[in-house]
Amino acid sequence: MNIKKYNKEYYKKNREKILEERKNNRNNINKRVRERYRENPEKFSDRSKKWRQKNPEKSKLNNVKNRVSVKFDILNYYSNGKFECACCGENNYFFLTLDHINNDGKKDRKLGISFYFKLRNNNYPEGIQILCWNCNSAKGIFGVCPHNDKNKRMKEIERFLLLKYKVMEDKKPKPLSNNKAE
Repeated sequence: MNIKKYNKEYYKKNREKILEERKNNRNNINKRVRERYRENPEKFSDRSKKWRQKNPEKSKLNNVKNRVSVKFDILNYYSNGKFECACCGENNYFFLTLDHINNDGKKDRKLGISFYFKLRNNNYPEGIQILCWNCNSAKGIFGVCPHNDKNKRMKEIERFLLLKYKVMEDKKPKPLSNNKAE
């Protein structure tokens, strides 16, 4: 009898037992898989590549699920389950993003979504907070968020912008009159 056929039949007969064993021995199974991967990573990457080529839609769907899942985990952890901006309270999931509290995220920006995986794999290090895109952008540009109106620097920036707008208004060309020259 063919070994694949035998394995398939054995699995069908003993499915419940096998699944229970896998559940109970998940750590050992993961350890064995990691060891086999270390011994022959090319075999795993080839198999994975072939599967992705054979199942492009499933592969894309799995990638989306993984990205959404890791973002959900990160937002949940760093917002203490509230899913809201630490500055303004915005709670729309699609507007929330990560912010480096000490403004030291330049090296991490290049990682993209991999940064989320890095945070999860490193057991959620300190120095990260959840902000909405507006607060995060304002903090990046001005150094503080406009919601923090007690800040002297923000008031200086606001005065500068108002003054600049007034100067621009003064320099606007006057509209031409509709009257024809007589």
